[in-house]
Amino acid sequence: MSDAKIDLPGEELITIEEELTLKMDDADLLALAVKWENDSAKVKNELKKFQDRNEKYWEGKQVDPKKLNAQLGIVDNRIFTDMETIIPAVTSQIPEPTAFPENDQDEQQRQASVELESALAILFEDSDMQSKYEMLVRHWMINRVGFLKVNFDAELNQIVTDNVRGQRLLIPSTGRSINELPYIGEWLEKTAKELIAEFPKKEKEIKESVGADKKTNALGSRISYQVWWTNEYVFWRMGTVILDKKKNIFFDFGEKEEEEVNDFGEKSIVSTNKNHFKKPQKPYIAMRIFNLGKQIYDDTSLIEQAMPLQDGLNKRKRQIDNNASDANGVWIGDSDKISAKEFAQFQGTPGEKVLIPGGAASLARETGRPLPSFVENDMIDNRNEIDNIFGAHSTLRGERQGGREAAASRLVLKQADEGRMGIISRSLESVSSDLYNWWAQLIRLFGAGGISAAGGQDLERRQIKITDKLVPQNVRIRVKSGSLLPKDKDTLKREALELWSRGALDPVTLFEKMGYSNPQESAKRLLLWKMQPMVYGGQYLGLQPPEQKPGGEKPPSLSIRFEDLTPMEQEQALSQVGIQAQSDLRNALFARNVSAFMPSQTSVTPDFAGSKEFSESNNSY
Repeated sequence: MSDAKIDLPGEELITIEEELTLKMDDADLLALAVKWENDSAKVKNELKKFQDRNEKYWEGKQVDPKKLNAQLGIVDNRIFTDMETIIPAVTSQIPEPTAFPENDQDEQQRQASVELESALAILFEDSDMQSKYEMLVRHWMINRVGFLKVNFDAELNQIVTDNVRGQRLLIPSTGRSINELPYIGEWLEKTAKELIAEFPKKEKEIKESVGADKKTNALGSRISYQVWWTNEYVFWRMGTVILDKKKNIFFDFGEKEEEEVNDFGEKSIVSTNKNHFKKPQKPYIAMRIFNLGKQIYDDTSLIEQAMPLQDGLNKRKRQIDNNASDANGVWIGDSDKISAKEFAQFQGTPGEKVLIPGGAASLARETGRPLPSFVENDMIDNRNEIDNIFGAHSTLRGERQGGREAAASRLVLKQADEGRMGIISRSLESVSSDLYNWWAQLIRLFGAGGISAAGGQDLERRQIKITDKLVPQNVRIRVKSGSLLPKDKDTLKREALELWSRGALDPVTLFEKMGYSNPQESAKRLLLWKMQPMVYGGQYLGLQPPEQKPGGEKPPSLSIRFEDLTPMEQEQALSQVGIQAQSDLRNALFARNVSAFMPSQTSVTPDFAGSKEFSESNNSY
């Protein structure tokens, strides 16, 4: 293999590897894997220095007890507090997918795009992506980069998305994005039995690696192996054995064209490949922010920026603690009047009785002195500056400072923190956009017979099936800007109630905004209670209508206006007098009855209110 070298002005020497192809034999693939592993080791070792230290600071392991001279290793871990305040705040919302059809004038494409948006949002919620986003942000803060990996589990027939620790990846120094990286390697681990099931052609080599011919239960041994990805190819390596090699398994390389005829008899040539992507890609998504464009990982991190202040905070905290310990002072003995043995036996505890020559003159207490005020002020300043770096102050944590704070002032401070977190939210929106497009690619690729989903009940209720037809050809998927910014729940509820009072919100959306666990069921009960209260009472409250005894006194008659009846009762009344309600009449009666209980200044008035059919039915009744 030969390498080409390019010397760019102002940049280090970049080596471009010979392109990986399936024609390469196992020996060449093994040599390539070894070379890539050695090259990535430089990046891995460089990052490890920062990653290990960042992780220790997050854990609170910030002081070396050996250097404290028997002092208490007190740590005020503000880094952990601020990190774990920001993470749930920036991951509390579901990123809202927006699908743009290739032809927005095509009603079928528009409807498919709406269904795709709903399906992606439901998949996100039911795939536990919120907790995976929390881990993603935590990895980014500690490791300077966070990774997600997408996959398709053929056995479960499900799309799978998982976090990947950067320490398990083998990344080159060149490339500023996943697609620009010449390769990505990853360390994986499975039992020998699982590995044989995945690579049955290499059963002999796998068994030999664990000594299956000499040991019992050897197939339960765990084996570490590597997977290497380029945009177009993938291969697996176990030690000196190449387990398999393939074209990118998440891309359809079989480009075909077929003639399609639309409803108007117009003919067109369409591509029949199964791809949502235009080009094959590596199945990884990276999150990074503080990046100067030199490599895929960040050039610094929030933890590293806060470290010197955290060290200063811990030092001041220890000084205050030591001073507090010396508040009672120290005992001083007169060596002329008390022996060293007698003085050593003296503990200085409250109520202790001591008999010594010279009495009180033989012992004296030297009281401690208070620290200068600047020590505490400096400690508070260090703490506040760490909060400033992270953008996490007391208002975001829900704490109250001393004294009374105006609500408006707290709101301004909270909004300022949320503005600082906007850069993290925007990065997560970019990650979400990549994620939704990856899901669309996998749906098109594996969804011909339908794909299972954890959120199957929600999808079924909305009559959405995850098949390849769900993703229109050439649809563009983006995430709505600002959809991941933290939102105040009380404000959302007030806005929902205001829209409801103006008749601008449907019941299901109202209950969703109010945080009800099952908004569809709540809306169903509301409609039933408003439109058929007797049916509601019988179904949910167990109420029974009063029975009339045979031959007994008839109950008092009750007159009721036709318009006060439910649509079903109105239709029954019309049929009793020989009038069959037409479909438009049914729809209009339903609309009028719904508008009657909707809290709105505007009412739904049927267009046929003065029509002959309506007049006849009203008069006949």
